[in-house]
Amino acid sequence: MKKLFLCILCLLMCSVCAAAPAKKVVLWYQVPEVVLEAQNLENDVEKGKTEFEAFLMANYGKR
Repeated sequence: MKKLFLCILCLLMCSVCAAAPAKKVVLWYQVPEVVLEAQNLENDVEKGKTEFEAFLMANYGKR
């Protein structure tokens, strides 16, 4: 009887968790300036930052 009760309780918990809305995940990353400077020929950090973010979104944006 205990196993049946625990099984039903587990199924209810799983169904409640599956019905919960998905949350958006935000990733924070820290990149050294040397990497950002190497992204372009002018060694501009701000331009390298925008190029690096575009690269990340192009390759990993849909994951």
